Amino acid sequence: MYRLRIGDYNRFYKGGDAKINIIIFCYLLVAAGFDLWSGKIPNWIVAIGAMGGVIYRVWERGIVGFGLAIFYMLFPIILLYLLFLMRALGAGDIKLFSVIAIWTGIQKSCYVIFCSLLAGAIYGAVKLIYHKSLISSLLRFVQYAGRILSTGDIEPYRTKHTWDKHSIHFALAIAIGFGIASIWEVVFCGSLL
Repeated sequence: MYRLRIGDYNRFYKGGDAKINIIIFCYLLVAAGFDLWSGKIPNWIVAIGAMGGVIYRVWERGIVGFGLAIFYMLFPIILLYLLFLMRALGAGDIKLFSVIAIWTGIQKSCYVIFCSLLAGAIYGAVKLIYHKSLISSLLRFVQYAGRILSTGDIEPYRTKHTWDKHSIHFALAIAIGFGIASIWEVVFCGSLL
């Protein structure tokens, strides 16, 4: 059972992480809006979030904060690189996860990644059911996984030419995942586990 600590009270109810969570959530909604509108997350949006996170880390921890920011930024890139190679996630999505990691650290960014993947799976399943193509998409995925297992080569699951009405804009799932992880953190005053 999780016990409430004085530091948790001060952090969540006297400003601290609650304000940062609101800022990041609004930032992610803007990024999701661009993703829905243009199909891309502009690099300048990512740069603003990353620079803000680095400044926050340096302000919070001094020069050590700069090193932490770089480490936190690289963590989602390394963790999600395989999904990028498969084209299951776009580069902009992984960059957004990096921005989240800079601001929140490794532990919360892992929770956000988990919640975002879950939200994306639900969002994608609903979209496939709506378009009556869930079974054909699952069969296409099984064939794709079989090709990877038989050849050992990781090829993109989809290319720009196969982007269709069944594809999702994952930045929206990232914003939802961040919201879920943040609400969980506030309600239970701790991590997801």
